[in-house]
Amino acid sequence: MKIEKIKIFLLLFLALWLSNACNHTPNSTQDTQTPTSQKVTIKRFDRAINTLTEGNFDQNTKTLAQKYPELYPIYVQIVPQMSQDTSLDANLKLFVKNPYIKTIFGDVDSVFSDVWLLETQFQNAFERYNTIFPNQPLPQIVALVSTFQQQNVQMLDQTLYVPLDMFLGRQYPFYKTIPNVSAYQIKRFEANQILPNSIREWIKPAVLPSKNGNLLGEMIYHGKIIYLTKQILPQVSDSLLLHFTAAQIQWANANEGQIWASVIENQTLYSIDKLNIAKYINDAPFMSGFPNAAPPMLGRWIGFQIVKKYIEKTNADPKTLLLQTDEQKILTQSGYKPKINP
Repeated sequence: MKIEKIKIFLLLFLALWLSNACNHTPNSTQDTQTPTSQKVTIKRFDRAINTLTEGNFDQNTKTLAQKYPELYPIYVQIVPQMSQDTSLDANLKLFVKNPYIKTIFGDVDSVFSDVWLLETQFQNAFERYNTIFPNQPLPQIVALVSTFQQQNVQMLDQTLYVPLDMFLGRQYPFYKTIPNVSAYQIKRFEANQILPNSIREWIKPAVLPSKNGNLLGEMIYHGKIIYLTKQILPQVSDSLLLHFTAAQIQWANANEGQIWASVIENQTLYSIDKLNIAKYINDAPFMSGFPNAAPPMLGRWIGFQIVKKYIEKTNADPKTLLLQTDEQKILTQSGYKPKINP
């Protein structure tokens, strides 16, 4: 892998994930973990890095390179940016000795001293996944510390990479020092987000993006992802899946008819205007043009409601949902027309 590609990989992890998305569907035959035939184990790359010392450095880095052939060379190129004047090995040595870095690794190891519960939750989720898509391969799970450079779970080459340093709790003091991260985003840096975020990233590549490029297409695309994630994690609340508060979910349910009426009356449903789409789909601290109580990303929530109605009306199974790429058919067959509350 060329150095330029390596740099793009971690700094724009999502972009590389998207480039691999077309190779990941529920029908993929790539050899990964045998479906639910073995206990799910989270590989602790973070701990392996944290145990590096002057005395074991040469031997342990060789072991790391062999155990994590994809991740290790990328990690050492990008994360330990301690000095531009030293070799990669020297940079990594400075990195693991740095007091600030050691504090982050220590805090991660304290919060995630034991991940058996998380492994059990993944095991249950994967078993449910295999009831929906039988005999399909499952991802490996690797935990790492990215020193806040990777701010969510990412899926690449059948592996879920979980940056544990981004799930230490909203009160973690170092989060306030991360550039371009807002207070509303920090509220989501909780351990209970790891499972839904991971399953969402695992599902995403199986859902084809809209070809129409309009708001309806984006609504249905995100609605499919949320619906399928919910099928795998039925015990997880909608508020956790959508990054809404309980009060925001309550507001959306109470005002569903008004939200839909606004979309229709303003003729934005088939809009291809990027600003209109961003208003309803993109993450933000609030929903512009709506009351303060309204959650952001209402378009995703509407898409979720439409998909649920479509499944209810047609009795379609998840495979059929994935194969149905005509958003207008999904909307029409759903009969989605929420009532406006007085």
